[in-house]
Amino acid sequence: MLWRYEDYGALRPQILARLLTPELVPAIPEPPPANMGLTQMAYDWLIARAMEDSDADLRSLVREAWRKFPKTGDRAGLRLLEDDEYRRSAEAYAADLAALRAMTGVEFLAP
Repeated sequence: MLWRYEDYGALRPQILARLLTPELVPAIPEPPPANMGLTQMAYDWLIARAMEDSDADLRSLVREAWRKFPKTGDRAGLRLLEDDEYRRSAEAYAADLAALRAMTGVEFLAP
């Protein structure tokens, strides 16, 4: 069984139902958010604060930046590379998924 990482939330009930017995599914707690990442605004704020105080606790600054500038529909995600790099990465990801889907015995789940 294979699924895209970004589809896990939508597929979680189906995945659990396939991997566990029905009576175990309700016993599995919902996982906390993971890999939340920073917005571009949060990153810019973080870098400015870190440059002002080189002794600052970076972990605390990251948490503060994340709280101040959470990911919402109107805030751009972090983009450290040129657009061409993101395009090539997306193309490689799609090619990897296609190759995995083509393997014998692989069942690909999609929402």
